[in-house]
Amino acid sequence: MTAGFDSDDPNRPTEGIDLGRSGITVITLKKVRVWVAEGPDTGRDLLVDTPKIRIGKGPDNDLPLTDAAVSRHHAVLERRREGWMLRDTGSKNGTFLNDIRVNDAFLPAGARIRLGRTVLKFQTSDEDLVVTPSRTGDFHGVLATSSRMREIIGILERVAPSDVSVVLHGETGTGKEVVAQALHRASPRVNAPFVVIDCGNLNKDLVGSELFGHEVGAFTGAAQRRIGAFEAADGGTLFLDELGELPLELQPRLLRVLEQREITRLGSSAAKKVNVRVVSATHRDLEQRVAEGTFREDLFYRLSQVEVRLPPLRDRPEDIELLSKHFLEAALARATGRARVTISAEALAILKRGSWRGNVRELRNVIERALALCSGPVIGPGDLLLREGAPDGRPAPTAAGTRETLANRSLEDIEKEAILQTLRAHGGNKTRAAAVLGIATITLRDKMKRYGLTDDDVK
Repeated sequence: MTAGFDSDDPNRPTEGIDLGRSGITVITLKKVRVWVAEGPDTGRDLLVDTPKIRIGKGPDNDLPLTDAAVSRHHAVLERRREGWMLRDTGSKNGTFLNDIRVNDAFLPAGARIRLGRTVLKFQTSDEDLVVTPSRTGDFHGVLATSSRMREIIGILERVAPSDVSVVLHGETGTGKEVVAQALHRASPRVNAPFVVIDCGNLNKDLVGSELFGHEVGAFTGAAQRRIGAFEAADGGTLFLDELGELPLELQPRLLRVLEQREITRLGSSAAKKVNVRVVSATHRDLEQRVAEGTFREDLFYRLSQVEVRLPPLRDRPEDIELLSKHFLEAALARATGRARVTISAEALAILKRGSWRGNVRELRNVIERALALCSGPVIGPGDLLLREGAPDGRPAPTAAGTRETLANRSLEDIEKEAILQTLRAHGGNKTRAAAVLGIATITLRDKMKRYGLTDDDVK
């Protein structure tokens, strides 16, 4: 690991870290160094990776000063899309940039900041983490054989021990929560809580209570005190799922908690310190949301110190066999008394051709359904119930020893047989059969109609 200071231009664009692409070998963590060059606190030094630095005489500042001519909350340094900005926060004696009094201004190279009798210097600092693909392909439950995913696992291994905020990007079902849990298990916070908040399913009227808690009587119906997610995760990790759905009106309060590292329950005036690492996930383009004004830029920078992009399952078919066998073993472990079952090469060939719009989550569901359908020791193509359009439509390969030759069978034939077998296994009960197949009862009825299946066929 190497680190160095770059004083050439503090306003050079800070590129988003796009991880998980072939060839990535270095992660650059953007940090800032601010130190006192002149004044009562000469020699005081601050190196941080946050997008906002508060400066003043108060002890709650990121850089507290003892200079009597400095106000309690004198100024802040904020990272913006265009670069770093110096902003006066209502000080009594003013804030000076290169001897010119300013209310707010972007910092040029070699900036000299004066507050009272104190002179500050400012530098950006890049910390490079050299990353190599994981050799094991197993990171606390994140499994892979593909080179693309092993590169991502290598990245996770490097950032897990730190407290940097991570945003996980990926389609629905790519395993973002599994990755977040793995980051927690590989961190020094492993023995503390891992708390999940689904920002997409928060009750809009109670979202503040969900995150920060409330006291008795804080609002109508608040009959008991409630501990919020931040307080529950104290010392551990808070996972904000579907971050892009977080209401805009709540974002300033979330940002304030992240910056001040304290929460105030609804209905209370007492602040409580909290120590959490935040990992977030989204399938939205957050930078686009920032541009549209529906997501705060400062909150985006605060949460996305490292961004990891998880590829869809269709882009890493090499992982399908490993994942399928893993899901089968997990399902067998839950099925008390079930005899040993394996997956045939023909079934794996079909799975590898899938488009997998539901990604890893869909694959897991298919394997669990196949185990429920399978009556013998081997899961074959006839045990797979794949939704229409999942594989590419080519006939499955033939092989000696299968229940029948599959070369002339379409995927529709395979699905029709799976539906028929399941209905017969459950005495024609469509509700139970649909539950086993993982589809709605109305969907099952539609498929029966499409395939010309009647109740008489089930008998």
